[in-house]
Amino acid sequence: MSCTKNGEGAYSCQIDRVAYKDENNKVQYRAATADDHKDYAKAESAMTNAANAAAQAGDTKFQVKVDGVEPFNVTGNEIASNLASATATVDPNNVSLDSRIGDAKMSMNPGDLRIYAGALDSRPGLGTMDQMTVEFLHEGIHQTPGEIRALGGIPLSPSAHQNPYNGVALKIFGRRYR
Repeated sequence: MSCTKNGEGAYSCQIDRVAYKDENNKVQYRAATADDHKDYAKAESAMTNAANAAAQAGDTKFQVKVDGVEPFNVTGNEIASNLASATATVDPNNVSLDSRIGDAKMSMNPGDLRIYAGALDSRPGLGTMDQMTVEFLHEGIHQTPGEIRALGGIPLSPSAHQNPYNGVALKIFGRRYR
């Protein structure tokens, strides 16, 4: 698993695999190495912060309102569970970036959390620990029971959900650090 709990119930998260293109230009995945864990320590720390912030929110319900979609609730425990159970793949060169995702920093599909180059960027204003933590919380909202019921198989607009999901993520993140 990407995240494990210690005896005190706190999460510790790590990436599981890295995407790359082989000599035939085909996308492949390999298990993360010790060097990868060093290289992506900031991402692992942010994922750990997100899982712990969500877990600390527990069963508190947060309402998500996306235009054109029935409002739904998500709990911190649901977000923590999503993050903990997903396989986390770092894609440092966006080799597997789906065209429908565009310039996303991260994406979440059932059990599959992708961390793209944009989330790992070290330029000022990008890739900060707080920003990455909020991104992980945002992705943890995807595939929650409330989202699945609200969407009912309808694709979610990439632009319409950004602010509502980030707003909930910021509420959870803020609860953790008050």
